[in-house]
Amino acid sequence: MAITVDEIIEGNTVTQSARIPQRTARFAVKGTDIEADAILAFETSVPASYQGLGAEQYSYEYAGSDLWIFTIEYTLQEITQAEDLDTTGGMRSTKLSYGTRSYAAAGKVAPVFGGAINCHDGEIDGVDITEPTYKFSLTRTMAIVDTTYKQILFQLTGKYNAAPFRDFAAYEVLFLGARGRKAGRDYWQLQYEFAASPNMTNIILGGGISVPVKYGWEYLWVFFDNYPDMTARRLVNRPRAAYVEQVYLPGDFSQLGLGV
Repeated sequence: MAITVDEIIEGNTVTQSARIPQRTARFAVKGTDIEADAILAFETSVPASYQGLGAEQYSYEYAGSDLWIFTIEYTLQEITQAEDLDTTGGMRSTKLSYGTRSYAAAGKVAPVFGGAINCHDGEIDGVDITEPTYKFSLTRTMAIVDTTYKQILFQLTGKYNAAPFRDFAAYEVLFLGARGRKAGRDYWQLQYEFAASPNMTNIILGGGISVPVKYGWEYLWVFFDNYPDMTARRLVNRPRAAYVEQVYLPGDFSQLGLGV
């Protein structure tokens, strides 16, 4: 005998609240007296959402004669959303400047390093600088965080936005991950962490190097040659080429359910 799952219209209720709308639905599972089979049939047949509400919990009882009665509660999954921001920037090391002014000692000639910073004995130490980084976090209270959504959070961590996201252009936002907590029957509280770095075009570096475009979370580095400075009579390091590396993969941030 096949197992059937049918909604019991009588007794279903909808509670419309400005804070937390809810719906209670009842289903009849017929055709088995085995509890595990009844649960499997119910879970694979009943929708996980109803008119924007998500399934929160269900209960069931055996009514006899291969009949089970299931009661499921639907409620608003996202209750609140808040945002914090931080524009203090991030640190990075650079070995090449955008422009140089040199001042030689009396009677000496300043070697030309082509924008290389802190050069000595054939080495380039560079310097740590602050670069524009917009950090922000979003906090949501949700009734349900299922396995599928947990996998989405896991898979998108360390990826940048493939499409515009929350007033930022594509490629500018990096998802740093999320943390959350649920205690007992309390709602989930999730905090999402992001960092934004601007896309840049027509970057002019020392040594006459021009970089047409560097997207927000790409990595720019420079290769240096040893070069004889005949005027200063020194062997110096000068930039030869710049490289833009893609070090992160794109992700579909719409899967986070945070809006665009």
